[in-house]
Amino acid sequence: MKVVDLSQTLCPGTPVFPGDGPVVLVRTRGLQSHGFALSRLEMDSHAGTHVDAPAHVLAGAPGLRDLPVGAFVGPGCVLDLSGRGRGIIEARDLEPFSDLLCPGRFALLRTDWSERWGRIDYFSAYPGLSLDAARLLAGQGLMGLGLDTPSPDPAQGADLAAHRLLLSGLGLVVENLTGLKALPPAGFTFVCLPLKLDVMDGSPVRAVALLP
Repeated sequence: MKVVDLSQTLCPGTPVFPGDGPVVLVRTRGLQSHGFALSRLEMDSHAGTHVDAPAHVLAGAPGLRDLPVGAFVGPGCVLDLSGRGRGIIEARDLEPFSDLLCPGRFALLRTDWSERWGRIDYFSAYPGLSLDAARLLAGQGLMGLGLDTPSPDPAQGADLAAHRLLLSGLGLVVENLTGLKALPPAGFTFVCLPLKLDVMDGSPVRAVALLP
């Protein structure tokens, strides 16, 4: 079995969505002074590669603590949109992948925007979904949607309409993935296990793909 890491590294200076708090990682105990090493980590629940639960944007919807651990593991497929350029992803852009959009799968949208991780435009010019595209994906019976961008909503989509459509029709949305170019169109298992936190909205994940 081959394991492909699809997660961004969390460290001081990790890019965060504008307005979110920084990632803080501080060594609080050292081997020489205390005989053991210990660090303190402080970050928002949607830092780095992370999963959004429905409760992130929908009142009364399930949160992470309401979902079984099996909700974060399932068959995956990759929709390769890397050659289409910038701009809004429309429903017609997804039509060539209709055979991959099977119920019970995680659909991972590859735009290669993750290559801009750390650049000034990462959070401002990424390709988001049109409402028709979000509605199409939400109606496929998928386990979830993964993105190598910071959000399914365009940078100008402050009302989070795509989030609401997706999370009302899907189980999960995973954001800030990376390394999707290493995956085949299908035939792998996607894993996005969150920390076991007593929170509702979301959590950083170590996202990986398991290939035979």
